[in-house]
Amino acid sequence: MDALTAAEERVREAFAHGTRVEFGHDDPAGGAHWGQERTVRAKVLRDILLGSGSGPSRAALRLAGARITGELDMRNAAIQCPVVLYGCYFAKAPNFYAAQTRQLAFTKSVLPGLIATELRTSGALQLSMCQISGTVRLVNADLGALAVDGAVITVDGEAVQLNPARITSDLTASGLQVSGELRLDGLRVDGVLNLEKSSLHRPAGTALRATGCRAAELRLAGAAAVEGEVDLRRAHFEAVDAAPGVWPGAVRLDGFTYDALTPRLPSKDRLKLLARDVDGYVPHAYEQLAATYARLGDDRSARDVRLAKQRRHRATLPGYARVWGYAQDVTVGYGYRPMRAAAWLAALLLLGVAVFGLHQPPPIDAAKAPGYNPVFYPLDLLVPIVDFGQAKAFAPQGWYQWLSYVLVAAGWLLATTMIAGVTRTINRT
Repeated sequence: MDALTAAEERVREAFAHGTRVEFGHDDPAGGAHWGQERTVRAKVLRDILLGSGSGPSRAALRLAGARITGELDMRNAAIQCPVVLYGCYFAKAPNFYAAQTRQLAFTKSVLPGLIATELRTSGALQLSMCQISGTVRLVNADLGALAVDGAVITVDGEAVQLNPARITSDLTASGLQVSGELRLDGLRVDGVLNLEKSSLHRPAGTALRATGCRAAELRLAGAAAVEGEVDLRRAHFEAVDAAPGVWPGAVRLDGFTYDALTPRLPSKDRLKLLARDVDGYVPHAYEQLAATYARLGDDRSARDVRLAKQRRHRATLPGYARVWGYAQDVTVGYGYRPMRAAAWLAALLLLGVAVFGLHQPPPIDAAKAPGYNPVFYPLDLLVPIVDFGQAKAFAPQGWYQWLSYVLVAAGWLLATTMIAGVTRTINRT
């Protein structure tokens, strides 16, 4: 080593015993102005850590309140001891590219970024309560756990890169504040991806990109409304805890799957999100939500979601097809509201009974005509598959004849839409 300063000598001596060196506990945001008495050169730390392999097993680098100058270059290093830095100020972004560590912590420190691509750590990487003004690069990292609780990361562009990476425990980011893109494409988290009470802000672009991400659970309880697009295409979580108000006005959900949603809410509160997909009508998103309600035994909500799917699909059809869609919707709700058909039939039957009860149509052949029945005559017109002999025996005149045509057409329309709707429902089940 070069000649060490008094501060650096304290660090060297404490390292062998794994004791913590306290330089101060004031806010590291002002660390650029800390004096020589609490300044440690990054190359000194590097030399200490690279020599740790031949040191005692209790060796550890533990610093609090230090100003670290130069670049802490630990590329491809195998670090055998814990590295725990608390409330420190880094003049340059530490570089742990392809390094192997047991434990690496920068808690409550100020960093101009972190380069940790392909980092391997059997323990946790700690960035909790840090103030970071550059990109945190963790591409292809393999971590035991990652903690960024309460951290503030401000970058014009990609703030955190975990695309892809592997975390064998939890990613805890409660209270995380990100101005920039949180990129989690292809991330695998064996435990919980916890973004509770977080704040993600990138109004002019994508705030959260998590395509193909996998985790046991995604938690967004208490998080602020995301400002910017959220991309969850092909992501999968066993459970998602997020209130509808968390999601922004622009989302991408094609291929997004989950097994359970909390809090448990009516389908109308969840459907609003699906309507904001920037890719337009995404059938999978509706089927996924419907299947989730069905697993809960909430068949009504599942039907509501599938009805909303048909209505959204209708908007993508040409005009003539939309007309048929409206007919199915109004009459039987695409088969998910079968009682509507019964209501329409009852209303039309009452109309027919009222009109043809007061104005009996004349018989076609008085000698052969059966006795006139003011209930079965309009019912004969309305139900195309039943023949009571009334419609063939009597012929109304004038506008009453037109009313009979309307009842016949309405009967066929109701029957056709009912059959189509029931068939669709049976196929779904």
